[in-house]
Amino acid sequence: MPSRSLLSGLPQRPGRGLWFLILIGWRAQLRASYSGRCIDVLNRGKGGEEAPVEVLRFERDVIAENPCLVIWQIGTIAAWRGQDIEEVVGALRDGLRMLKPIPVDVILMYPQYVPAVLTQGKRPLAELMVRRVHEVADEAEFAVNVFQRFELMRQWHEIEQISFDTLVDPDDVDRLRQSDASVRRMAAALHDLIVACQQKTQE
Repeated sequence: MPSRSLLSGLPQRPGRGLWFLILIGWRAQLRASYSGRCIDVLNRGKGGEEAPVEVLRFERDVIAENPCLVIWQIGTIAAWRGQDIEEVVGALRDGLRMLKPIPVDVILMYPQYVPAVLTQGKRPLAELMVRRVHEVADEAEFAVNVFQRFELMRQWHEIEQISFDTLVDPDDVDRLRQSDASVRRMAAALHDLIVACQQKTQE
């Protein structure tokens, strides 16, 4: 049986963006890093959904796939839409409790640093989501990793002086989705995190 990495919370929009690049390019990176192993990457995210809805189909769409790694993107839609962050956090905890009994590695990926969630009314929600994801990961009864996307993209923008015009999909009027160039770099960073975590467990 192949090793199976499963993505939750990523929209299914074939042909562009994070979902496509991870499913194709990122799978190739993982296969190159773990030669001799068959690795599948599945996307079980649905556009516009947040954790309270996603967790309702966890048994069918996530656990039933018998993954060895689950990457769960969480919080972006909640911050953008002004949803109840604590409801999202509660669903995140529920999902982690469902994953705990199975032999699976988990990476939580919190919101991206993009203009859509950096307005005066939405940035506090995005930053609260970042803090709460870290807290939930620390409180979990098994090892849960966090991919610090918000902070990573903030450094790109503020320290490396990469404009939002470069970081954001030029076709997205909401200024929410990452550009393909941004996603490629993000996918590489995520790959490096996975390899580092795997090496750490072997020490």
